Amino acid sequence: MNGIGERISQIIEKNHIKQVEFAKRIGVDPSYVSHLTSGKRLPSDRTISDICREFGVSEVWLRIGEGEMYLPKSRSEQLVSFFSDILKRDDDDFIRSFC
Repeated sequence: MNGIGERISQIIEKNHIKQVEFAKRIGVDPSYVSHLTSGKRLPSDRTISDICREFGVSEVWLRIGEGEMYLPKSRSEQLVSFFSDILKRDDDDFIRSFC
């Protein structure tokens, strides 16, 4: 069974974060996320909306598992993401090479 709880788990895994960080980013209690991923609870429409907004996930994919997981990014969003990833690196020499 590949339900919404499993798709939420996939989002957490693909973003390399823990359930606590996921919960913080969408403004819910970590125990609620645990209930969602285990299938004990279903997310509200607002929670689904918050997940999609925060993680760039397709609502159709999240709700029913059809289509692509992520929404396509604009060129500007791709550049922001790229440079954000560079700035998160711990390699000062690498960053200096761009300055």
